[in-house]
Amino acid sequence: MKKFDLILNRERRNAQIVAERVMKAKMDFGWKILIPILLFLDYAVIRRRIKVAKENLLFTKKMALEAAWDIKGGEAKKARIEKLHAETKKVLGEDKGGVYSEKIRKRQLKEMEILVDHYLRLLNAEGKNYKELVKNAYETESSYHSFIEQLEQAERGVNQAAIMTLGGNKKELSEWFDELESSTKYIRQKELEDIFLKE
Repeated sequence: MKKFDLILNRERRNAQIVAERVMKAKMDFGWKILIPILLFLDYAVIRRRIKVAKENLLFTKKMALEAAWDIKGGEAKKARIEKLHAETKKVLGEDKGGVYSEKIRKRQLKEMEILVDHYLRLLNAEGKNYKELVKNAYETESSYHSFIEQLEQAERGVNQAAIMTLGGNKKELSEWFDELESSTKYIRQKELEDIFLKE
């Protein structure tokens, strides 16, 4: 399996887990449990929402990983980053629902630049599995933890921009993004502990 696939599969796995954790925290079937068809319909809606949440969580990661892969393949980093800027500008131009803004885009670009560097480290590291790639790319737990903190700060910026951009109840949006950040942090902490397990 190529390193690209190892990394993408891990990102997909993590996005799925985070999306499920966030949606399960918001589940409230209440009295509907007494009427199976209503329970089934709610469950179908939640499954769809999990899929959308997962796709949203993967948006920047997939773009950054593809950019890192192209850079590893010989494309100039500066040119490839400029291409990322153009790609996100195109998405912004195509957004008709008002869910994507210039503020979100700019903050996502910061996040993607952090991710491009991270993925380049992984793609240039030796290893047969994701755990080995990270361990060989970062060497120490504190080095990897520093990357995670930097990424989480960038993601928090994206989330704050999204709260300001999206319509609706700001309190509910803040709670949703708090749960997203908490779930992401939990998954990454577990992963960090697993990768740098004290032997």
